[in-house]
Amino acid sequence: PQAIQSIIAGRLENWFVQEGDYVAKGDTIVFISEVKSEYFDPDLLARTNEQIDAKSQSVESYDQKMIALQNQYAALQESLNLKKEQTRNKIKQTRNKISIDSIDLIAYENNLTIAENQLSRTKDLYDKGLKTLTELQEKEYKIQAANAKVNVQQNKLLNQKNVLSNLFLEIKSIERDFADKLAKSQSDKQSALSSKLETVAATSKLKNQYSNYSERQKFYYITAPQSGYITKAIKKGIDRCDQSPKNK
Repeated sequence: PQAIQSIIAGRLENWFVQEGDYVAKGDTIVFISEVKSEYFDPDLLARTNEQIDAKSQSVESYDQKMIALQNQYAALQESLNLKKEQTRNKIKQTRNKISIDSIDLIAYENNLTIAENQLSRTKDLYDKGLKTLTELQEKEYKIQAANAKVNVQQNKLLNQKNVLSNLFLEIKSIERDFADKLAKSQSDKQSALSSKLETVAATSKLKNQYSNYSERQKFYYITAPQSGYITKAIKKGIDRCDQSPKNK
């Protein structure tokens, strides 16, 4: 004698044999139905498959988002390099202007020195009666003009040096600004990756559930493990197959 047990809990719905019947191995003996509410849905497999498809599409969406964020990061990096290169070019230009202005300032200072020497000599000659007042006043005018040019050039040179300092500050400001943007782009990418991995795990879990549901449905039909005669059909409780061995 061999007792036939149901692998899953269920309710006896339909007997295909009676006591004394001969059955071959694999013949259906009884059909059972679900008693657990989570398996009541007749479209359970279809709905689970829909969830799998939705999760799979979510994974693809996260992949697309990660690609977009990667492109955004590359674009930001390229823009950063471009802005820094533009600022470096401005620095080079400003340095050239400073060099030129420094040379011009030296020239104006030399002209001022020459004008001061000429004024000094003209004044000595004027005191001796060898130069007129007009000539002395002319030299004084020239020294005033030379002095004004020196002052203007000094201010121009100072302005260029300030521009240069501001350009160095601008590079640091650009780097800080883009550092925040790049960090946010990387953070968004990592978040997308984390969400993708969670979705992949959820998809795998759903696939496992689908497989379990599919396998479970195979156990609704209880078959004969070997050929023989049905000697006794015992039903305990209210047709509960999980506690209803059928002796053969």
